Amino acid sequence: MGMHIAIHTVFLDADSLSSKIREMVFRRAISSGFFVCLVADRPLPYPRHEFVSFVQVESGEDAADSYILSVVGDMDLVITRDIPFAAKLAERGIRVINDRGTVFDLETVRERLSVRDFSFALRQSGIDLGKKDSFGRKELHAFAAAFDKMLTTPFSA
Repeated sequence: MGMHIAIHTVFLDADSLSSKIREMVFRRAISSGFFVCLVADRPLPYPRHEFVSFVQVESGEDAADSYILSVVGDMDLVITRDIPFAAKLAERGIRVINDRGTVFDLETVRERLSVRDFSFALRQSGIDLGKKDSFGRKELHAFAAAFDKMLTTPFSA
């Protein structure tokens, strides 16, 4: 395919990611030759392959986050739905996206955190936002496009 992969390892904050996202990342890693590290607090299925590894952490609210933060490097990518965790990564200059293709940098993650906090406050006061967290083909395509872009965008020195 001639695509130059700029990423060394993709870390999956896997507890909350759909199996469709995990499978897409596994397939791409095996065909393109980058490493994937699945991190979760419970056993999850993954292909037995030299480019794919699994780390099971203790159960606990931030156990997977703590592990990823301790090993992630400048040439890596993290996929997570956890906005506070994405903020910590963005602050360190680590590439991070969610399962819907949103690329988190310092600006986007701060905005997302404030929206999240505001929504939480509304729910706490009894206001139902009526928002369903659906994940379908549209979200999968958006993720695939953002993921491909992340994989091939060179790191700036």
